[in-house]
Amino acid sequence: MSPVLFVTALGGCLALLLMVAFRVLPNEQWQILAVVPLSKTSKGSWNGVNLTYYGLLVATAEMLSVLAITVLITSTGVPVHAAIAVIGIVMQVCIPSSRWIARIIERRRYNFTAAGAVAVGMIAIPFATALVRWMGYSISGVVVFAATAVGYTLGEGIGRLGCISFGCCYGKPLSGMSPRIQHLFSRLHFVFDGATKKIAYESGLNGVPVVPIQAITCCAHILVGLVTMLIFLKGFVVAAFVVAGVATYGWRIYSETLRADYRGEGRISKYQIMSAAGIVYVIVAAGFFKSPANSPDLSLGFTAIWNPSVIIFYQLVWMALFIYHGRSMVTSSEISIHLERSRV
Repeated sequence: MSPVLFVTALGGCLALLLMVAFRVLPNEQWQILAVVPLSKTSKGSWNGVNLTYYGLLVATAEMLSVLAITVLITSTGVPVHAAIAVIGIVMQVCIPSSRWIARIIERRRYNFTAAGAVAVGMIAIPFATALVRWMGYSISGVVVFAATAVGYTLGEGIGRLGCISFGCCYGKPLSGMSPRIQHLFSRLHFVFDGATKKIAYESGLNGVPVVPIQAITCCAHILVGLVTMLIFLKGFVVAAFVVAGVATYGWRIYSETLRADYRGEGRISKYQIMSAAGIVYVIVAAGFFKSPANSPDLSLGFTAIWNPSVIIFYQLVWMALFIYHGRSMVTSSEISIHLERSRV
């Protein structure tokens, strides 16, 4: 398949998803996906654990990100098992660090931070690549860096849909913004509904028009992800790495000026500082890289993942990610189950 055709088709599918998601996800019924009964109460009802749309969307976004990274790495001729090995090593570091760093910066035990996970991941990639080389595989550091940057950018854009569902990472009230911002978002804003959404219990902004920062981030990241994916597939691997890294970190620095959620103490957040350091890291690292002589071949990437063992493995990974992200730690449920006598 032509890279242009593939990227265009992927962009069209994601555009349809965003149009529907932006309309429905702020509503109250799109926070809890399912409730699993765990123990019975003295009243005869059940205590339940809530599984969230946030978990479904974030796990799916991370899985699509991993698939994109796998396709891009293997499109350069790297064996799929080497690609999975390096991705697996980085994920084992990144996923738990998303909670650890949020706990350190925000002092909240059950929060996640994608920015913190990415910062750790960028440091882990050289070590993971070296370890995979030590295992006997030939794999290029610049390819891993660039593929990860592109895949993360795309996944971060899709994953922000989970933030809309949960009501986190929310924007500032329109009423407090400049006339220009108010006019810009007079019709394109979010109004969240539901007392259990984070925007409601943290800032009391339930029912208040706010800047749709999650939607803007979705569009910005997906657009950059698609463009840099095409740049990568055209053979400009270093350029894809730089554009994806600088654009992602740069947007994080600016977007926080439009956000109202708590991100730690200080006028300049630690996440903004980490992002600024990330830009420097990307530019410096790019100075040591050179794009591979052979252009990537998209068909090699598709062939690599079209393998029963790879498909089953990634399905299991998705299930693990859904359980990790989807089990709500800040809400609970009480379930009443009764018999429909008229149907017996």
